[in-house]
Amino acid sequence: MKKIFLLLACVATLSACNTNTGGEDPLITRYKQIGALFYLGTLNQLAYNLDPFDMAFRLNTLITETQNAGGSLDDLNSSALKTRLFGATTITKEGPVYTLNLATVAPDDIRSGTIRINTADGTLKDGHTWTLSLPKDEPYMVSIEGYLASVGAADYSITAEAENKWKVYLNGLVCKTKSESGTSGNTEGSNWSGNMTIVQVDNLGDQTLNGISTSSYTVEISNTTKVTTAYFLDAITVRTLTPLTYYSPKCKQMITNGSMSIHLAESEDLLDFAYAKWTPGTEDCKPTIALDYHGVDIPVSSGGDSSND
Repeated sequence: MKKIFLLLACVATLSACNTNTGGEDPLITRYKQIGALFYLGTLNQLAYNLDPFDMAFRLNTLITETQNAGGSLDDLNSSALKTRLFGATTITKEGPVYTLNLATVAPDDIRSGTIRINTADGTLKDGHTWTLSLPKDEPYMVSIEGYLASVGAADYSITAEAENKWKVYLNGLVCKTKSESGTSGNTEGSNWSGNMTIVQVDNLGDQTLNGISTSSYTVEISNTTKVTTAYFLDAITVRTLTPLTYYSPKCKQMITNGSMSIHLAESEDLLDFAYAKWTPGTEDCKPTIALDYHGVDIPVSSGGDSSND
């Protein structure tokens, strides 16, 4: 664990971040710090991993609504819905390929750069696969919860496995976080490959704006072995044990249910893993979160999960 360094220890409301340990065993304190880092770093990385899907899903809705209205796909920029979904971003179309020239989407959700999406002349239904071009040498920029990062990938594709289910394949996704003084965290950026499966829980088959915005979504992580995040150097293996309810109309982008394990990939110690479980609470949008590392419980409040709307 020599390469681990604490970068996010006070980003969320984890009491392990600022506890005066007093007479606590230093090893227990260390386990709490590492578990907090694994938990926060992985959740933040997941938000950046999902951002290209978010952009593609918005485009899918814009195409769906335009086709339903009998409009032309050759000029989407005049659409009021385009402004609602993409803000000042401009969209150009050449054959099946749409180019998103990104601009601010919302005051607290800033993007710049370019994403190209090959739709294969279809929407995200009926087995269609969309491929996204995210060149590593020309990554796009995105700010989530005030943290700016560049995002690029060797491969990023989305396949519609069912009318409400999409498999995202990531290969070599590199995310580098930025600070005022330059690159922060893992200066090499993340190196993340694997799969995410996203399920639209409600309004099956309805990809209109109303259909997608009034549904909850779950995310499963699989085939994600020996990856790194933008926040620490050590390789980890991540998987969801039960799907994460990642978005709901009421709670927005906030995990409210599910469980996940995060293993230190190179360790021979079988206890070198963090386990997080979210259980819906009695209050809306305040799940109970159980987090431990190496068998040590780490207090955490539900406020630590909140991400952008």
